[in-house]
Amino acid sequence: MMSLPRLVSPRALWADIKAFAAQRGSHKLIALLAAIAIPTVIILTFIADTKDAHKAPTQIIYTESWKADRSIEETRETIRENQARREAAEEERRKGFQKIQDFNNRLGI
Repeated sequence: MMSLPRLVSPRALWADIKAFAAQRGSHKLIALLAAIAIPTVIILTFIADTKDAHKAPTQIIYTESWKADRSIEETRETIRENQARREAAEEERRKGFQKIQDFNNRLGI
């Protein structure tokens, strides 16, 4: 049966790092610091990202209720109204983007 290796204290890790730094050149010390820093930054980023992951607000979606006895014309009229509102909103959005583009053109961007 295979046994697990014995646990090592942080003092032993620090002693190993000091011994490594004493034996090697400065370029290897820089590589050691980069090898420690990169995974540390990645792990800390994941930890910071998971703190806000469960705080998302509840999203409520409202739906429109239709009468069961509505006529085809009522349905078509409602669809036309919704389409007109959608197109007006798209036009407003398009105008906003056009203003930004005109401003950038004035700046020479």
